[in-house]
Formats: sequence, C-alpha cells, structure tokens
Amino acid sequence: MKAANTMVLGLAVCACVVAARASQFMTTVPVGDPSNAPDTRYETPGYGAVDYTYAIGKCEVTNEQYAEFLNCVATVGDPGVLYNTNMGGGWNDIGGISRSGTGTEGDPWVYAADQNCGNRPVNYVSWYDVLRFANWLHNGQPAGLQDDSTTEDGAYDMSLGSGVFRKPGATWVVPSEDEWYKAAYYKGGGTDAGYWNYPTQSDTPPTPESPPGTDMVNGSANYDDPLYNYVDPTCYTTEVGAYDAKPSDSAYGTFDQGGNVWEWNEAWVSDFERGVRGGAFHGSSGGDYLDLHAADRGRLPPAFEGFDVGFRVAWIGPDCDLCVGDNCQHTCLNWDDVSITPDVAYSEEAVTVSLGYEISGTDGDSICVGLVLGTQCQPFYIGTPGQLGATGSAAVAFTAPWEPGAYDVKIAVAHVSSESEFCDAVWGGSADVAVIDQLCVTRQEDLNRDGCVNLADLAQLLSRYGWCCE
Repeated sequence: MKAANTMVLGLAVCACVVAARASQFMTTVPVGDPSNAPDTRYETPGYGAVDYTYAIGKCEVTNEQYAEFLNCVATVGDPGVLYNTNMGGGWNDIGGISRSGTGTEGDPWVYAADQNCGNRPVNYVSWYDVLRFANWLHNGQPAGLQDDSTTEDGAYDMSLGSGVFRKPGATWVVPSEDEWYKAAYYKGGGTDAGYWNYPTQSDTPPTPESPPGTDMVNGSANYDDPLYNYVDPTCYTTEVGAYDAKPSDSAYGTFDQGGNVWEWNEAWVSDFERGVRGGAFHGSSGGDYLDLHAADRGRLPPAFEGFDVGFRVAWIGPDCDLCVGDNCQHTCLNWDDVSITPDVAYSEEAVTVSLGYEISGTDGDSICVGLVLGTQCQPFYIGTPGQLGATGSAAVAFTAPWEPGAYDVKIAVAHVSSESEFCDAVWGGSADVAVIDQLCVTRQEDLNRDGCVNLADLAQLLSRYGWCCE
C-alpha cells in the first residue's frame, strides 16, 4: 500500500462541542525509509533507527494550538495543571497564552493566544502536559473534564505517574527519541544514507539570525550568540516554520528542530529525567550552537516547565487513504492500482473501474464500501462487526454518463449493512467519500479516443470538454 500521507492542518476554531479529526488540526510530514541504520558516530548503539513509516509535526506545537486544547479540557477546573500561569507572562513576558474567568461553571476559564504570539511555540509545558496533549489528539480532540476520555488515557495511561509509557495502539504521540532524531538529522533516500550534524541539512552550524534567514548553505536558526545577543530580543521565540529562505528544514521537511525551544521526547534518560533535544533561543552556556548538534542529548525532570521548553507531536497510527472514525481507530481504507477501462469513454458506453483495496480497523458497526460515478452507486464490500479485515481487488461496472465532460470516480464508506442503505448514505451525505480518479466522456460523433477532432468544431468542443480530453 501507499507510503504515509502528509496530514495538513487548517487551524480552525475549536468549538469543543464534538470531536474533530486531529489531522485537521496538526500539520505533519511523512518520515519514510523504514528500517534505516542508527547514527553511531557519537554513541553506541546510537539513535535514529526506526523500522516503520510515521509522520511528525512539521513545526512545534504553537500557543494557538495549545490554547485550543485548554479551551476544550481546562475551562472548569484544571486538575492536571495544564496551564502554567507563567504562560500569561513569565520570564521577560515570554509566555504567549492569557487566561480570563474564574474556572467555574458560571464563569469558565477562556484561553487565548496573545497578540503576535499565536504562531510561536508554546512553552512552560512539562513532560506530563505534552503526554496529555497527545492523549487529547489520540482521543479525537474531545471537550470535557480531564478524564480517561480526554487527557488521562489514550496513547498514555497517566495513572501510572512517572512510570507512564506509550501504549500499544497509540496514534498521536510525543516522539520517541529515535523518531525525533531521525526526522531531524537523517539524510533520507535509503536505509543507510547517513546523518547530518544539524537539522538544517548541514554539518556546519546554521547561522543565528532573524527569519527567513540568509544562509543558503547551512541554513538559519533561532539561537543566541556567546554574548546572549538574541535573534529576537522582544519575543525571543520566532514563529514556527519562519526560516524558509534556504529553506532551513530537515531532509523530511521539519522546521525548528534546532533552536527556538527545546523539545520533549519520550526517552527515560534516568529515573528522574526525560529527554529533550534541539536546543533553544537561549543557549545552555550562551550561544552554544552545540545544543543543536546531533551529539547533544538534553535531560530535564519530567515535571519541569521552562520558558525555553516546548514540544512537537508525531502520528504512528495506520496509513489511511480514507478514515472512518476519529484518528482512523475505527476503520482504515487504502486503495491502489486504480484503472478505468476505457479511460476515455463514449456516452453511455460500458465502463469498468478496477482497484486493489485494504480495509482494517476495529469498528463495532457494519460497514459498506463502494464506488460512485455520476448518479450511479455500486458497493463492492460489506463487512459485519468483527470482520472488517480484508485485502482484495474489485472490478465495478458502470455506464458512462450521456453528457460529455469530466466525471469524478469516487470511493465511499458508510456504516450500513446493505447495498440499498449504502446508496442512501451516499446520496444523503452520511458516507465518507474520496475522489480516486476521473473519467472523460465524449460523444462518438465528436471525438475519437485518440483525441482526433474536426478543427472546424474545435472551439465548440473545447467549451464542452474543457481540459479533460486532448
């Protein structure tokens, strides 16, 4: 099946009334080259070896995204102390999230990213805070009290305290050290491609300067020089993804894995410390670009909440072309080898759409999968509860529409148990639908399959067919 898809976010206002797909909230990039070799240049057995494809946050989690999280789970009480009051000020007013209200049902807390801070990385978050954020994503971004359905279980069982670990079946997670390291430093393009020293695809330190940066060789990043001259002496952190002149990203397309804020990872460095990597705008010894180096392995107490510490998240759930249910936990549908015969059809000619498919998941409902062309609906798979695992191929017959033009061929999934119910769900808008190909329909008297046309009729035909037929 296909490699991991990029999940793109359009940051919408979270009304926190119903769960939303986390892939609509976070932007990730795929990290391929599974089973790559580790980086053993500085430690043995080294870091960065990951034997599966996954996706990781293109950027650090921002103040705006974290405020949306708080508005879903910390409006009436905040038992997990997900909001640190320093977020509303802190060191040199570096915090970026304000809170109003009293936290009661009559006057709930409301959180908002401060002006000019929304797209800067959140800080003052502990290791426990970021695990709870990942749980919230895993659970579909629900609204409610901080309990097992929102922040306290999912990818991580927070009742385990300092002994918490990633659970089997986790989808959204805080990156493991290897996942974080590979996304930052691995050169990509194979299983033994080697590693850069810096996460800007360079073995030489990036230039500490304001975004978008001017160093077209080594890239640019937000970290201070030996005299503590900050890149941004007003806000200190820079907007995520702002260094795009080179661009200053890793081989997989992540930004700011060097500088801006230290980033938590899952590593247990000791019983009392968890892993951080990447350095920050504020060097550990003043302008210490080595904080950004692959050899630098940071560590902090898991309850620590610092002005220069943030995080990003990763997706390790199934690779789905089409998901049914929050975070693909219910049903995942993939397809490949789509073909249409003929690919240019005459009006009302017989057409066959073929594809390979894979269906997986744990959905408790019956499910039906089929294809749609114009006003025609043809299911090809019905699965009953507990019998959703299926891999196969399908060939579905249609009649080409009479009116010439380009027609989307769609695949649809619905929670129904019969063919008639499936089509009702498609036309009623309750099915999940995706376009998989297009069919071009012509009239035999107008256009041959090879695109030959009477030049005298060209203008009329171009108006009728648009771009779809040559």
